[in-house]
Amino acid sequence: MAKFLDKTIKTGVFLAFLMPLAFTSRTMYPWHFGKTILFQILVEILMILVAFDFGLNKRKLVKWHWLDLLIILFVAAQLLASVFGVDFSKSFWGDQQRAHGVFTWLHFLIFYFLLRQYLAAKKDWLALTIWALSVAAVSCLFAWVGRYTDFLGEAIPANIQLCGLLGNPIFFASYLTIPLFAGLALFFSSSNRWRWLALLAFAGVFITMIFTQVRGAFLGMLAGLAVITLVYLFSGKNKKAKVGILISLFLAISLLSAAYVVNQKSDFLLNNAPVLHRLLNISSQEATASTRLLAWQVTLKGWRDKPILGWGWENFKDLFSRHYDQRFLKYSFAETTWDRPHNFPLEVLSETGVVGFGAYLAIVILAFYYLASTIKKRAGERRALFFIILAGGLTAHIVQSAFAFETSDSLLVWFTLLAFISFSRDGVVEEIKKNQQKLCSNIFVWLLLILALLSPYLVYKNYTLFHSSVLMGDARDAAEINSKYQWQKKAIEALNYPAPFSREHAVFVTEDLVGLDGVDNLDAKTLEAVAPRLKEIFKQSLKKKPDSYLLNVWAGKFYSLLGAYVDFKHFKESNALFEKAIKISPYDQKAPILLARNYLMQGETEKGLELLKKLTGANPDYSETHWFLGLALINDGRKAEGLTELERGFAFGSAFEGNISFLISLYAEAKDYAKIVPLYKKLIEIKPANAVYYAGLVATYAELGDKENVLFYLNKAVELDPSLEVEAKLFLEQKNIK
Repeated sequence: MAKFLDKTIKTGVFLAFLMPLAFTSRTMYPWHFGKTILFQILVEILMILVAFDFGLNKRKLVKWHWLDLLIILFVAAQLLASVFGVDFSKSFWGDQQRAHGVFTWLHFLIFYFLLRQYLAAKKDWLALTIWALSVAAVSCLFAWVGRYTDFLGEAIPANIQLCGLLGNPIFFASYLTIPLFAGLALFFSSSNRWRWLALLAFAGVFITMIFTQVRGAFLGMLAGLAVITLVYLFSGKNKKAKVGILISLFLAISLLSAAYVVNQKSDFLLNNAPVLHRLLNISSQEATASTRLLAWQVTLKGWRDKPILGWGWENFKDLFSRHYDQRFLKYSFAETTWDRPHNFPLEVLSETGVVGFGAYLAIVILAFYYLASTIKKRAGERRALFFIILAGGLTAHIVQSAFAFETSDSLLVWFTLLAFISFSRDGVVEEIKKNQQKLCSNIFVWLLLILALLSPYLVYKNYTLFHSSVLMGDARDAAEINSKYQWQKKAIEALNYPAPFSREHAVFVTEDLVGLDGVDNLDAKTLEAVAPRLKEIFKQSLKKKPDSYLLNVWAGKFYSLLGAYVDFKHFKESNALFEKAIKISPYDQKAPILLARNYLMQGETEKGLELLKKLTGANPDYSETHWFLGLALINDGRKAEGLTELERGFAFGSAFEGNISFLISLYAEAKDYAKIVPLYKKLIEIKPANAVYYAGLVATYAELGDKENVLFYLNKAVELDPSLEVEAKLFLEQKNIK
């Protein structure tokens, strides 16, 4: 029985490493939410088996190290910060978008101790490393060929940057960082048949990481390789190897420096090696870098408000709204809402304060110390090199996390690396005294018993989380195909389902309603079907969090739709919510724009225009505010003024075909045909196979008297749509063009 339980639990641990290959098509955020829930269920089932193992077989606990205790302390700090934070429910359960709440971290903590307890021999860790490398290699293979296969085509986005089954290149690169160095370490440390397979896996992961084109991961990889090089130069014994490394280091630095300079001074790499161009396009002036630097400034400002315990785990959105910097709009509306600072150490600092950050920093420092002491005490060049490379992997992961954030997939390999580092400490030194070990063991056994008793309930709870997400995912799918009946049915089920995501679902449903309104497919009946439950959820949520900027904005959007489709009086409630949002975050442009829109729909044109002009005055360089002011002026009949503002806001408006078509109609009305030509060419760039756009361009050139271009683009239109041939001949006859 003991062997059976031991083997079954180890098999379960190995199964967890299949998580990067999981894709739950019907849940929200299918690339990571569903797989996280499945991981949690697996851990809970394993806990039941562990309880049986300890109860029946009197299994002894492994020796504890300070690293083990620090990891417990870090998760405890998350929980403590959440209790005193701004939204405990959000902190504990997380959300579907990130699946990163304390509840999930507790499962990773348990998984960490499963690794520590059941992988007690080198052969176990060798087997796990080979298995994890194999999964990473398969994940890379799927990233390359998956989009061309029937069974993976929908799961893998058709992206220039490789992202595999993780759905996002940053997430993918973050996950691959540790397996990359594990493969290299295994190659240099092993003399068995796995050595060359490890090198092959390393090569595949390395190439794939390059083609994710993620600069943070690239910098992390360079930092990791630099650490390996420097440590070996100081501690290695092979002089020939050192000379070779020095020469390689010199060549690598020279080539990278030259490529960086060339990339800054010319378009050579852009035209000939676009992947390398992106990786070396590192500048504080680049849009992504600029927004992250802004976000980091906001994060530090917010941390000063709550320096000890922070805002609570997963509550960065509240911090961001409170300290919003209006310069974010310069980079698009998508940049005006952040749920992460894209810097994990800063995320920890802002959400758990100095308590949590201190624990995190101590984990990192102690992990490096363990590796350094292990390198010093291990006999043999190969064995030392193995741990030197792991130190490089640890460095790479920490550096890349300073430009990203942890996900379930990256946490899987991060906790595994920490568990192995702690395992490698076994037998090196006795850190914790026997009486302290006994206390830790007693606490662990009691916790084990409690968790085992709770596990059946936790499995059920995870099922409810998964099922609620499936219901919401089905509703979102129905909304995307404009199936109102199916959407109503699933949206109501999702809103009423007993899970801690009701607030998040209320936002999703409101998003869907806004989307249906945007394509003129919303009506009072559809809105009234979900309105009672939405009202209830928003009312309860705002009672608990009256100072949430985003909650006030989303509730305001919902009541604005009620005002437009059901009862005009709801505009008053919507206005009040937007006004409250403006007080919470005076510099955030979303609420003023929405409030101005309300005024225009209510017929209070001057109030709307006044608000938009004020907003434009405060943000004169941002095209978004000019565009919305232009629309309002056009709506008020002031077309000349409106057209001027729309032109100033064209950088924003040109992102949407409908906006370009709207501008074309305004210029046509003003008979300003010269300005229509570039607009039609812009539409053709967006949809080069659309014959209607070519036909529009033909008509425009005809008005300008440009017969040569009339014939050229008319031929293009007929090539794309031969049914236009008869109409084209009539057009040429009417215009007397041969």
